[in-house]
Amino acid sequence: MPTWQCSGRPQDSFRRRRTGGFLPGRRPQPKPDQTAICHGQRKMDSPVADLDSAWRDWNPYDQNRFDDITDVVYAATDAMQVGQLVHHANFTLFEAMSAIEIMDPKMDSGMDLPPSIGEVKLTPDEIVFRTVPPSEEIGIMDELLAREMSWIAGHMLCQTVYTCVFVHRPLSIRSRSLKPYVVSVLKTIRLINTDIIGRFLYDDEDFSADTAGFPLCEEVSAERLLESLKQAEYSLETMLESARSAKDANVGTMAPQGEPSEKAQSDSMKASSRHKYTEAILHRIRFRQAFYSSFLAISGQQDRALIVIHLQQALAELDMIESSQHLAADVGYAFDPLVTRKLFSHGLPRALKDISIHDLIGACRLMLSQLVEVFQIPSDANAEMLQRFLHYRARRADVPNIIVRSLTQKAFFADPSRINGAEGSELIREWITSEYPTVTYFSIRHDGLNILIENFLAVASKQLSNILCMYSYNSARQRRRMYKIALLWDQFQAEAEQLDMELQNSTFSAESLGDLSPFFLSSWVYAQKLEMLTWTMATGFEQEIYRPYELVMVFWYMIHLYECQSEHSSRSDGVTLEQQEFLRSERQATPLRSFDQRLVLGKKHLVTALFQISTLLHRLGKFAKPDPAFYREDIHFQNRFRFFTRLSSPAYGDYSQYLTSIEAISRLDIEAVLELGRFNLDKAKGYFEGASDIYKSSSRYFVPAIQGDVEKDLAALIQVTTANRALFESDKIGAIGGYDWTSHRVFPVALYKPS
Repeated sequence: MPTWQCSGRPQDSFRRRRTGGFLPGRRPQPKPDQTAICHGQRKMDSPVADLDSAWRDWNPYDQNRFDDITDVVYAATDAMQVGQLVHHANFTLFEAMSAIEIMDPKMDSGMDLPPSIGEVKLTPDEIVFRTVPPSEEIGIMDELLAREMSWIAGHMLCQTVYTCVFVHRPLSIRSRSLKPYVVSVLKTIRLINTDIIGRFLYDDEDFSADTAGFPLCEEVSAERLLESLKQAEYSLETMLESARSAKDANVGTMAPQGEPSEKAQSDSMKASSRHKYTEAILHRIRFRQAFYSSFLAISGQQDRALIVIHLQQALAELDMIESSQHLAADVGYAFDPLVTRKLFSHGLPRALKDISIHDLIGACRLMLSQLVEVFQIPSDANAEMLQRFLHYRARRADVPNIIVRSLTQKAFFADPSRINGAEGSELIREWITSEYPTVTYFSIRHDGLNILIENFLAVASKQLSNILCMYSYNSARQRRRMYKIALLWDQFQAEAEQLDMELQNSTFSAESLGDLSPFFLSSWVYAQKLEMLTWTMATGFEQEIYRPYELVMVFWYMIHLYECQSEHSSRSDGVTLEQQEFLRSERQATPLRSFDQRLVLGKKHLVTALFQISTLLHRLGKFAKPDPAFYREDIHFQNRFRFFTRLSSPAYGDYSQYLTSIEAISRLDIEAVLELGRFNLDKAKGYFEGASDIYKSSSRYFVPAIQGDVEKDLAALIQVTTANRALFESDKIGAIGGYDWTSHRVFPVALYKPS
């Protein structure tokens, strides 16, 4: 008769934790001669009435004998409630987090699979005898590419690619087209793991690089694989030409009445079918060849133009693959989701969605097109253009996957001289000169001051590199890292102010300057820091960090930051104009400065209107705060904006200032508040339209890959102001029930819900 052991598999019984604890569940029906035995437990002749005393008698460290614990388990099942756990004193939280629930085929690798799960699946040993028809080849290729994209999205390799049985014996595949296809999949995975992701990925919570010890065809060289793919392509082209000739020959065979004979019609249909299937497989081989060649070129740091050519070839073949997906047959026999189930428990839990066949083409096309954008950026692009590209791309709804982000970092930061070296110092010099055309520091002929300036540029290039590298992380890590980077820039600003004082004393006389001090270097550093702070606050909306009842204080603090940003920009302009008149400089600032100023002013007025309407909605009972017995708004305010107290600038907006702004609006009637909101929305729309006009005449200052993103962002901002403006009426304010972030990811539109 069957026997239960702690190391065995109790069938249809209590729920067991692998690490030794027991959860209450349905008590099994007693069976004759059926017992549960465990190491170190004395033999019990009768059921245990006192569970506590029985548990105290158990010595789990005595491994010399097996004792019956069946009655202990039965007693625990009857006595415990759901949520309680019986465990040893050494059973810690770590073991609890590592525990799994048995009887799940994917989690309990020791259970016997039901017959329905293990039916008609191909085994790796049968591959050598398997002849795969063309329709099944198409299905296997498409499904395998979908599993590969799911792995890139973050799933484990053993849950995706290695569920394909053909992957376990790739060199034993008989098909001359399927064999190189499968081998190229494994070789591409190896390239991504070792040469692409391995050196440029710091955090892997959104990517699993673990191969679980599976081979990736290391014995097959890249040259041999490419030659196999070319041979398969040539063979398919020959077959395609043969099928085309056979089809034409059958058309010429006529019956006596002048119509094609029945045999000719049948042969023509067969030739046409062969033609379609052969052409579909050919496009998939060409895609895999271009796909693998692009990653091989990236790994070898070859010319960017060659990389772009391979990526565009892969994109072109994707269109042909999409048009022939209907030719694929059902290939469920070739994919066994349980073939590697013993390895599932080693993977981190990830809330990810598998990429299905229907989503395959879109996901793959998005990744390849984003890679084309990265490698089409001119190598001589300045630092400001590069930062704008990374910023706008990181804000897209279609967030780049780990491959795109890692290759972006590789493309721009693999060469130390690109940002951190001499080239980086020159990029910073050009940026500051374009921002402040009258700066004369860089033309000083003084050995001591020149050394100080070069040191500043070297540090600035390193700090800028930290920002640009930050965009290679996922959105959650971007926000956390930006806080740390902002603290570094705050320290850097103090050093830049000290350098500015030394340089201005050596460059200008006190009589010529008057009260104006051209703190160009520290002004540039402060401007970058303000941009980081406003961006960090804005990402809280994208990640849904803010609760509805705290939107008022968040909008208020964003007003505070935008005011600091606009005031600094105006102050810098004043200095620049005075110095331009004094120095009679012929250099002019780029239109980007005017574009940025209008964008900041527009956002300030838009957030001001949102703050005013949110305060009014609070007055009308919307966005209710938590119970006052358990909630203090001042503590919440301090905790939400505590980070800003660690900065030397800008000045911290404290809770008393926030209350003053709230009280000022509370003294106004509803119509007056709405009038203020309409005024700010009109001002915001005017600034956004002005920024749009500037952009249309100066789009050359933006990388072509993000020009569409800039246009969409400006159009969305104008749409948000227009939509909110229509709701700022006394007869509609009472029907506003919340905010909607569909139009823009940061700035919402009020939701109008009439009764």
